Amino acid sequence: MKRKNSNARSAFIRRKFLVEGLEPRCMLAGNVNVFVSGGTLFVQGDNSDNAVLIQDEGGGTYSVLGIDFDADLDLSENFASGPTTINGQDTGGFEGEALLFHGVKNDINVDLKGGNDGLGIGNDLDTLNSLALDCFGIGFEPDDGGGSADDGEEITPSQAEGTFSVPRNLTVNLGNGNDFAAINANVGSSNPNGSVKKGGVANINTGNGTNGVAVGESTFADDLLVTGGTGDDNVCVSETDIHDLLLVSLGNGNNSVDANEFDAGHAIVITGTGADQVEIEDFDLNRELTVTTGNGNDQVFVQDFSAQNVTIDTGAGDDGSPGEEQNPEVSPAVLSLDSPVTVAFASISKSLVMVTGSGDDFATINNVSAHDIVLNTGSGNDGDEGTPISIYNVNVKGNLTLVTGSGNDFAYMHSGESESSTINGSVTVDMGSDNDNLEIVDQTIGKDLNVFLGNGTNNAGIGGGVGESAGVAEGTLVVKHNLNIYGGPNTDNVGLFGLSVHNDLFASLGSGNDDLFAEEVTINGNATIDAGTGGDDVTIEDAIVGKTATLLMGTGDDTLNITNSTAKKFIARGGPGTDTFNNDMGIDHNGKTGNADVQEFEFFNVD
Repeated sequence: MKRKNSNARSAFIRRKFLVEGLEPRCMLAGNVNVFVSGGTLFVQGDNSDNAVLIQDEGGGTYSVLGIDFDADLDLSENFASGPTTINGQDTGGFEGEALLFHGVKNDINVDLKGGNDGLGIGNDLDTLNSLALDCFGIGFEPDDGGGSADDGEEITPSQAEGTFSVPRNLTVNLGNGNDFAAINANVGSSNPNGSVKKGGVANINTGNGTNGVAVGESTFADDLLVTGGTGDDNVCVSETDIHDLLLVSLGNGNNSVDANEFDAGHAIVITGTGADQVEIEDFDLNRELTVTTGNGNDQVFVQDFSAQNVTIDTGAGDDGSPGEEQNPEVSPAVLSLDSPVTVAFASISKSLVMVTGSGDDFATINNVSAHDIVLNTGSGNDGDEGTPISIYNVNVKGNLTLVTGSGNDFAYMHSGESESSTINGSVTVDMGSDNDNLEIVDQTIGKDLNVFLGNGTNNAGIGGGVGESAGVAEGTLVVKHNLNIYGGPNTDNVGLFGLSVHNDLFASLGSGNDDLFAEEVTINGNATIDAGTGGDDVTIEDAIVGKTATLLMGTGDDTLNITNSTAKKFIARGGPGTDTFNNDMGIDHNGKTGNADVQEFEFFNVD
């Protein structure tokens, strides 16, 4: 590859991402006008197809090479044939001579305008090739593995001279069309203390169309901004340091964003309507991460990172999928986008908020430390028995809130094995209306546990282990203040197992034919159970209540069963209907006996 006062080239792999659905083209490639003005390098295409490689020759000199989509890239079916000319000259591709441009001390400004365009910015063609292939399946690599410099020395892509540096800012407009770009560059400069010295903003706009942008092994003294219009876009960022903001903002379409092994001040990823996939992993932020994917059936996977605040909003649609969750013993887990919307293996100094919107969603939060956690799955049938909405192995300094909205939902605060979580504040679970399944296993909760079962026929297992239904090992659920359970107007089935409450238990099951089963439960304060209207069945085994136990069976034909349990004071009321009291306490009639006050039961059975 020769440098002249003016070029370079590559072999590309065809990929459906860029060629699917396009009509064959017979147009000729266009011309790119290149010049230096005011210390800025301008690279301006036309509305034909342009293919360009820009490299840094050092000392303010840059080379610009026109590439032939047909002869050099083998993309002639959907891109214009013939060489892209630079200032009207055929630079000959990798076997030709690049045009050199001197005196660049400010920005690099690339505007390729309309057409289907390809752009490479960087000195190491091996790196550009890997970035592009990994992101969108098209690579930068000469057919012959290299060319010859002016002194006759053979140059291979991995031996390109030095690092590509932009003195101030980089602006790239790919224009409308089906475009691709690979960038390996350092943009701007920093002071020794890390503050921005000069420029440092890269602004890359893909325009409308099906586009691919890969940025890697780069540094940005300020921001990296990638924006796109309507179309299916792939954007990848890897092994990159960004002083302030990483922004990826894409329009409607089925978009893919893959960002990994990077550092930034903060990061924002926005995609429009469409089935979008976002993978962000192995990164550190000084401030917040925000991911908003808009309406559509979206996949989001974020793991192995640190940040201050995290907000994930996947919008309406069936988000996540019931694929297998990642092995919690492996960090980082192997990504599969056939998985729930996921935040995992994270250190978050403030809050994590995940909202999946309306639709049938799958989501998990695991192996996360944060001050507060909120997970709201919205309306829809969220989770299923095999892949429930799950939160486990979390350490929360403040409060945790789980809301599943209307729909038939499955939500577990465990992973299928006995794995502890610690929440220093309160936990609030609101299952919304319809028929829901909830399991809360092996937690330590510093304040209150509030459970709202809502309307519908609901099943709730709360405790150290909920038996065969959860398939988990036994443990202990500790609530250091109050446990409050609120049922709805239909049938609720509530199980309390291996549970320790330092203050009070209050359970109001509402109307409906409800069942409550409590086993190996210790309540240091008062325990109040109001079974409500309906034919209810309450069973208590191996329970200890430190103060007063009050059991109100309500209207309906009810059954109360008590075995091997004690309380400082015991109050039971059968209520209107035909009620039965089975017990081993020796109570065989209504009235006050010792510490027991029993009224309104029609039948007694004493073991």
